[in-house]
Amino acid sequence: MFSATLGARTVHVRMANKSVELCTKTKTIATVKNLCAVYFQRLNKRLKTCDAVFIDSDTNDAHIITIEKANIETIRDHVECAVYMGGPDPLPWKKFVSDAKKHQWSQEDWQYFFEVSSSESEPEDDASDSDWAPESEASDDDASEDDAEDTHAND
Repeated sequence: MFSATLGARTVHVRMANKSVELCTKTKTIATVKNLCAVYFQRLNKRLKTCDAVFIDSDTNDAHIITIEKANIETIRDHVECAVYMGGPDPLPWKKFVSDAKKHQWSQEDWQYFFEVSSSESEPEDDASDSDWAPESEASDDDASEDDAEDTHAND
C-alpha cells in the first residue's frame, strides 16, 4: 500500500492481482474490480510525480491518480495486467471512456487501443542510419561484391 493524490485528496492505494482500491482514512473512494490495464502518463525527467491510470474492464472507467515516480515499480510488481508507459502529455480520458462505454469495449479492445496508440506515436524508421551509406561507397561495395563473384566463377 502507498499514498497517492486523487484530485485534492490524499488516498491510499491497495492492490491485489486484478483489483485496486483507492481509500481515504475513513472510506473507499473507488474500486477497480477487473483491472485490465495500467497507463502511466505525464512522464518527464524533471517531475517527481506522474499519473497512473487504472482501467476497469467491467465498467470501462478510468481512475487517474498522481503518484511518486518511485511507485511505478511497486504498481508493476503487484498487478497482473498490461502496463503501458505514455509520454509527457495527459490523454483525453473522458473521451476514451465515453467511447469505451458507448461501444462496450472489452479488455482486448483496451489492449488493442493502447498498442495501436503507442505504435502510432513512435516515429517509423524504415531504414536505420547504420544501413545508410553514401552513394559512392554503396556503389563501390556493389562493385567489389561483383568482382568477388567473378573471381569465384573463374575458379
